[in-house]
Amino acid sequence: MTARVILRTDALFEVILAACCLALAVTAPRSGLWRLPDSVPPAVAGGAGLTFLAAGALLWRLSRRPGRRLLFALAAANAATAVVAGVWWGAPVDAGSGTRLLLAASVAGLAALAVSQATVAFRQPTRFHRAASR
Repeated sequence: MTARVILRTDALFEVILAACCLALAVTAPRSGLWRLPDSVPPAVAGGAGLTFLAAGALLWRLSRRPGRRLLFALAAANAATAVVAGVWWGAPVDAGSGTRLLLAASVAGLAALAVSQATVAFRQPTRFHRAASR
């Protein structure tokens, strides 16, 4: 897998998360399968959706010239976000089972992205190695 592909995969993941958050914000369910926790008002879900959308657009743009540092930074950010989301998923939160399943899928996706990004970053040669090999 190339750095460009992994960044674009991350961008698409962010856009999918954005769509889910925006759908939850618009419908604002307080009961049923997709129930939002009482601590999450629709405006917060909408703000998260817009943030994910912006992140997706930025990652798509950055995928034109992916670098090793960027991949390491994204791997660290995705890993940290997976841990935080995993803690929230494990906490007793009053959310619908569909919402909790979406959160669990997000944790798994973020962890997979972090591992993939770190793996690709480790495989990319650094500028120092390129210059030294000449």
